[in-house]
Amino acid sequence: MPTKKKPASNDKSFKKTPEKVVFYLVAVGASAGGLEALKEFLLHYPTDLTNTAIIIAQHLDPTHKSMMAHLLSSETNLQVIEAVDGAELKPNVVYIAPPNSDITVAKNRIQLAKPFNETGSKPSVDILFTSVAAAYKNRAIAVVLSGTIDDGSEGIITISKAGGYV
Repeated sequence: MPTKKKPASNDKSFKKTPEKVVFYLVAVGASAGGLEALKEFLLHYPTDLTNTAIIIAQHLDPTHKSMMAHLLSSETNLQVIEAVDGAELKPNVVYIAPPNSDITVAKNRIQLAKPFNETGSKPSVDILFTSVAAAYKNRAIAVVLSGTIDDGSEGIITISKAGGYV
């Protein structure tokens, strides 16, 4: 029986494509007073779920530097970092939205932008949830720990309609 010759690694037609990592994205919304709820969430979040990443959008004073990543990192073994525009999402990482920035995701990357609306909660949980629904569909998970007025309510409907979990 003839055997197929394996292409040499220096052959230009041979391309090694890294296996695409498929994971769920957990988007968490919390109001300014939600620090304790966020701590409890991360304290009890199973760190052996290697197929999830977490983004936290907490309503913050847009004029103050956030210590949220530092405060939450002591509650989990997961890496907790402040989100950076253009960063690729990776599993087992908790991304914190910086103050005075709306956070969205597209093509597995974080996008930060100045809030579109001068009034209202910042960052907008609805804007985050809507982008997560579009990008992750049935791998989107929304968690609302606390909120200001109704921020997050439209986003959870969008995630639910996309086949995600609320």
